[in-house]
Formats: sequence, C-alpha cells, structure tokens
Amino acid sequence: MSTPELIGTREASERLGESIRQTIRRVEAGTLEPVAKMPGLRGAYVFNAEDIARLADDLAATA
Repeated sequence: MSTPELIGTREASERLGESIRQTIRRVEAGTLEPVAKMPGLRGAYVFNAEDIARLADDLAATA
C-alpha cells in the first residue's frame, strides 16, 4: 500500500486553477474535505492530491 501524496492549500488551489480563498470556501461549504488542518489559527489545510485531481477533472468536465 502506498502513502498518499499530501499537498497544502496553496498547491491544491493551483491544481484547481482557483484562488486560495475559493479553495477555503469549498472546505467551509463541505464540498472539499481536507485530510487535516495544521495547527494554529491560520494553519493550512492538507489535502490528498488524488482528491484534488478528481475535483479538477470534475470541474473541467462541467466547464
């Protein structure tokens, strides 16, 4: 079993072709689930890269 590739909010946003704020709104709305949130008030979210790739494909298909 391989370890999933984990990426931060900034990289997830870049892969989705959107702003960091848009990505955070997806998390807040429950349409994107992070693997974890780093400590602190402004701690970055951590995402599974495969989940982000799937979402990017879905967004491209509906565009």
